[in-house]
Amino acid sequence: MGTYLATALADVSELVRQRSALQVELWASVATSAFLPEKLTRGFAAHLDDAVGFVGRAVGEGGTAAHVMLAALAVVGAPAELREAAAEGARMLAQAAPLPQWAARIGQASCAGAWFGPADPYRDQDLAVLSFGYEGDSEPHVVAVLIDRINGGFAVDAFTDDPSFVQAWARHTDAGRLSPVAPAVAAGEILDAFDLTDRVLGVPVTESLVDERSFVLARTRVVPDPVQPEIADPASDQACEALASRFLAAPHAEGLLEVAGAREALGQLLDFVGGWPEDRLLWWSPARASIFLTHWLPRKAVMSGEGIAATPDVVRAWTRFVTAGLAEKQLAAIFDQIDRDAPGLAARMADQSQAGLGKQIALGREPDLSYLLPGDHRS
Repeated sequence: MGTYLATALADVSELVRQRSALQVELWASVATSAFLPEKLTRGFAAHLDDAVGFVGRAVGEGGTAAHVMLAALAVVGAPAELREAAAEGARMLAQAAPLPQWAARIGQASCAGAWFGPADPYRDQDLAVLSFGYEGDSEPHVVAVLIDRINGGFAVDAFTDDPSFVQAWARHTDAGRLSPVAPAVAAGEILDAFDLTDRVLGVPVTESLVDERSFVLARTRVVPDPVQPEIADPASDQACEALASRFLAAPHAEGLLEVAGAREALGQLLDFVGGWPEDRLLWWSPARASIFLTHWLPRKAVMSGEGIAATPDVVRAWTRFVTAGLAEKQLAAIFDQIDRDAPGLAARMADQSQAGLGKQIALGREPDLSYLLPGDHRS
């Protein structure tokens, strides 16, 4: 018996004594992650032979622990080929002896509710939560997935918790507000976020997401007819113009256009926020302000010296305009970020290496396309 199999069976033997279907399924999720190269959620196919071989060796070993383990992997394992192999192995072992009564609950959890909403006051992240329980309301639990909106909707954290998590979250002063939703809505958000994460190499994720990914996805698959999130179009020009008029009429912008370059800076800021859907035009946070000042402007904007100099004042006025309702501490965090990023703006704007392709062309420079070629082409 291989070392990993021996360790696995020892772990499951302890869980058999606890008689916890939930803990066995969570263990199976961690076990699945052990087959992933460098704990990534992609590239599993190259290791599938090892995983299926592991199942075969478990069948050969036999016994209650092996049977319970394969029953859990048949539900939680990934990808589908591993679940199918484990299910077949569990069927073979069932010919010798049935599962213990408590273990028959493995994979039989049903969804009892769902919540969705912003995870923080700025709406930089969303949180999707699904609630589950086994027959007779035994071992109730929730699974939660944190979705990073700043970078486009990646799943960056996933975890399992007690049902009291939702109530505890509502009492957290720095947390966003979750609202009850149809389970199909939360499930659709979770599946979409994981799909996007899997498509992009190098997304930073937490250790708990790696370990509990398979369990969370298995639970989410229980929900029938998940609703695919709609991809909203960027805000219309009319919506951006209306927002600009509201801003300029607000007390926060009084006298702002008298500052040389302010109108130019405001135009760039509106181009930045206008790239998002209409319901996100007022989305602003320390991260959003920093992206604008340190990445978006140097990469995209061609500006005069006056426009660059006026930009910090425009961003501060904009911050006061769009952050009504934020607590003083949260508002202060945005201004602190602006104060850190604004002094280096002129240098970043002058740094040709930060200019994107469109900006290089607009400046009449020959675009630097060396990044498209393999190797180091610098002489």
